[in-house]
Amino acid sequence: DPTYATWYGNLRQFEFSATVMKEVFCIFHIPHDYVPGTPFYFHAHWSNKAASPNTGTVIWGFEYTWAKGYEQMPFGASGTITVSKACSATQYMHHISETTPVTLTGIEVDGLLIMRVYRDAATDTCTDPIYLHTADVHYQSTGIPTKQRNGPGFYT
Repeated sequence: DPTYATWYGNLRQFEFSATVMKEVFCIFHIPHDYVPGTPFYFHAHWSNKAASPNTGTVIWGFEYTWAKGYEQMPFGASGTITVSKACSATQYMHHISETTPVTLTGIEVDGLLIMRVYRDAATDTCTDPIYLHTADVHYQSTGIPTKQRNGPGFYT
């Protein structure tokens, strides 16, 4: 697991080593305004606190599994996707590394997406520790909340 280390002033963030693979685990609830059938984009918000940041590439990996809610299905085999981004030479620059589209066929509101987020230190080229601020998921929204609170039939 990454160290919960001092990042800026008295603020702490998860520090991901430049040489040893570290990982965190997240759970995302599929929001009620998700448009069924549209893709998800996994991404990491991160920065580098080195006084002179190395501009090598940072690779984030996302291993995931998902299932519909309300006893409609079990969690399936996991999938993995990675995204690469060069580190800025500016200290504390806020980076967002976002994956290409990920389609989770059949997922719907109140499903769960369980994820392992890791820095692929074995293959990326940034020689500095990197600080993860958050990992999250972008998705297409209807802009309208659901009418039904529980169970299938969310859009009726």
